[in-house]
Amino acid sequence: MNRSKIRMLGFIFLLFIVSPIIGKAEAGETIKLGMSTALSGPSRDLGQSMSLGVKTYIDRVNRAGGVNQRKIELIIMDDGYQANAALKNAKKLLDQGVVAMIGNVGTPTAKLTEPFSNKHKIVFFAPYSGANLLRDYSVSPFTFNFRASYSEEMEVIIGRIFEQGVEPRRVSFFIQDDAYGNAGLAAANDALVKRGFNNISDLEVFRYSRNTNDVSQALKALLKMKIKPLAIILVGTYGPSSKFINYSSTLLPNTLFFNLSFVGAHTLSKNLDVNSNKIFITQVVPSIGSDITATKELREQLAKRNKSSMYNSITLEGYVAAKILVNALEKMKGEVDGVRLRNSLESGAVFDVGLGHSMMFTPEEHQASHKVWLLQYDRKNQFIDIDGGNR
Repeated sequence: MNRSKIRMLGFIFLLFIVSPIIGKAEAGETIKLGMSTALSGPSRDLGQSMSLGVKTYIDRVNRAGGVNQRKIELIIMDDGYQANAALKNAKKLLDQGVVAMIGNVGTPTAKLTEPFSNKHKIVFFAPYSGANLLRDYSVSPFTFNFRASYSEEMEVIIGRIFEQGVEPRRVSFFIQDDAYGNAGLAAANDALVKRGFNNISDLEVFRYSRNTNDVSQALKALLKMKIKPLAIILVGTYGPSSKFINYSSTLLPNTLFFNLSFVGAHTLSKNLDVNSNKIFITQVVPSIGSDITATKELREQLAKRNKSSMYNSITLEGYVAAKILVNALEKMKGEVDGVRLRNSLESGAVFDVGLGHSMMFTPEEHQASHKVWLLQYDRKNQFIDIDGGNR
């Protein structure tokens, strides 16, 4: 046997013994997910809760062996609730090979990172925002929302205000002066127009700057009003929102205050220093005091991590979001990338992640849940569900 034949046999033998190893390596590769969120700064409680919820479920999956013999690697980066920092993080996550971004916190950050993710065919999954700019799926086919929109939350808020007999002209707004605040204001406008009120531009709008707690200008404007509002809708974060309520509720003891879910019921209540039952908040997950499957699971998992103090509605939202995404990953065979993940999510299969109601995505419907709960402050420093998510 000449040398060329010997080399050929050796090459064939090498292929024979290496091929199975290559197959296992492919099956054992990690699935990379990215998250850019607010872990520092005035809104850090939101990002810390969201990331903990996502990580808690992914850690649980990895302990059980991962997804189809693959572990999930969650890469979390801090953006401090700053849009440019979030975009820089998104670029770094793209370079690291993530197939999805999960749990972005905030509309201003999403305004930059969501189009970037779609451009590069990375699934932009379950952002912590209800803005309509994240719901044009003809433009953003890789964006999938878990939560109800701000429009749906505002429908509940405006509906409650009308039920209480408050005339639209006696409604005012306290908003963050950016994309988030404007998204909430636009949602309120739509809800009011549906009820025949077309003059939202005539209503008082108090503004504050993002990542600050300076509400002084808003309070001065409120004091100058000759006819005081009977309802104030807040589209802000927990720091400035609680500060504004603490001051203005003393001046206006009969005024109702309504907050969007983004503020976080637990963070808002922790910062309130008032004895009032006229403060409300919408929420896009069931009450954390309920005994549905998802809340039981999360309580147990956080207890094992000695993180029970972090059990709140935002942690629950992150946990549920991770469950939904993993559910789509589990249905995939072979290579995992953004396009295949999007196709798996759009399958139309009905899933139940323990919230007490079924959900699904389709090519036309990229929002899983449309349910909104209304909670009321009960003079015991906590928010209580007052309608069971029936709105």
